[in-house]
Amino acid sequence: MSVDFLEKEIARWLIERGADVNVKAALDDEGFGGHTAIFGCIVAVYGHYKHDEFARLLLGHGADPNIRASLRKRLRFVGDEAMHEYPDVTPLACGQRFHDRAFVNQSAMRLKRDADARDAARQSAGRSGFVSRRISRIASRSSAAI
Repeated sequence: MSVDFLEKEIARWLIERGADVNVKAALDDEGFGGHTAIFGCIVAVYGHYKHDEFARLLLGHGADPNIRASLRKRLRFVGDEAMHEYPDVTPLACGQRFHDRAFVNQSAMRLKRDADARDAARQSAGRSGFVSRRISRIASRSSAAI
């Protein structure tokens, strides 16, 4: 709710006291919901200029940028007031698919993409580091056997 009401100081206070940045909203009877605060940074009804600050805060405290939720959204007082469904999406996928681009925070989406790129680089470095260590061990055993 802190994201929805642009209450960054309250969000920071809650996080400092152990609030889970990945806590999920309840699911409705049809399985929609389950979103986390990071979703509210990507698609925001108002205050886009502040939601990238929230995204930084959440990602900096371990928000999972790849978490999935199924969302249903109807906007009022816009050209398209129909109900739209976004099943099993990540925050970035939700922003990419959202039916009204005016509500998508491009700055927060860039932060999310950057976080994804850093995670991929870390995972890749971890795998290549493992392979290098494994090759070194095999080489040292081979030279010891000779």
